[in-house]
Amino acid sequence: PSPHAEASPALPNIELSDELLYEFLLAEIANQRGQKAFAVEGSVNIARKTRDPRLARRAAQLAFESGDMNKSIEAFRQWQEIEPASPLAVRMLASILLRGGKPDEAQLELAKVLEAEKANPGTGFMQIFQLVAPYPDKPAALKLMRNLALPYPHVAEARWSVAQLAQQAGNNPLALSEVRQARSLRPEWDMAASLEAQLLQKNTPQQALEVLHRYLSDYPDAREIRLQYARTLLEQKQYQLSRTEFQRLAESNPDNPDLAFAIALISLQLNDLRDAEAQLRRALEKGKKD
Repeated sequence: PSPHAEASPALPNIELSDELLYEFLLAEIANQRGQKAFAVEGSVNIARKTRDPRLARRAAQLAFESGDMNKSIEAFRQWQEIEPASPLAVRMLASILLRGGKPDEAQLELAKVLEAEKANPGTGFMQIFQLVAPYPDKPAALKLMRNLALPYPHVAEARWSVAQLAQQAGNNPLALSEVRQARSLRPEWDMAASLEAQLLQKNTPQQALEVLHRYLSDYPDAREIRLQYARTLLEQKQYQLSRTEFQRLAESNPDNPDLAFAIALISLQLNDLRDAEAQLRRALEKGKKD
């Protein structure tokens, strides 16, 4: 089983009485008939009465589907209380709190996600980044992530997450400092090298190229980094070097028509019409009919 699979929750020793079954069916029928508020209220009450984690999960699901933010928060808090070992309940509650504009409350829940992943906090930070990245208030998202990362100074994913959100918030000096810390902790991590180059590209493109070139010297098989390097060279109008990199990519991906097309366009810039024609024919043969 997956290391993140949830264990079967402890179930209460409670009899399925006629009254309980009636209340459950009433809530489900109300939901099917579009009476969302009634269905949510009924399902939350049944979960509270039985303390059954399955019913608590169902109540949270119905509340979420209803679109009622306050009821969703109430239902997910109840599910978390009834089944505290469920990481899904914590993550969903944090997501709803963020959606409701409550980053400080979400931070408390996300700290629990990290506690649950304490054997591998890097995984926890990558999960949290996916939750926090879409939050529209970028300075608030950055503040939240910095607070979460503070106890984890030696976790590369924590530094990378702060760097990403700093970039979104327009704080490039912080982003650059954090991503360099991430790279020192995990030199082989291509996502960190890619982000550092992105941050450098606008104002110091030659430094961005140097970062990518040094990384490829150590890890020559990093396809995505080589593609970024080739594109950055192209943007800087270093056509000959860019074509060489695209050619290296094409050698290991001979069936990719987009690479052949890119090489053809660069060859046109270099006025190498023979190579441009050959690459365009290859692109056509591989399916790039436009």
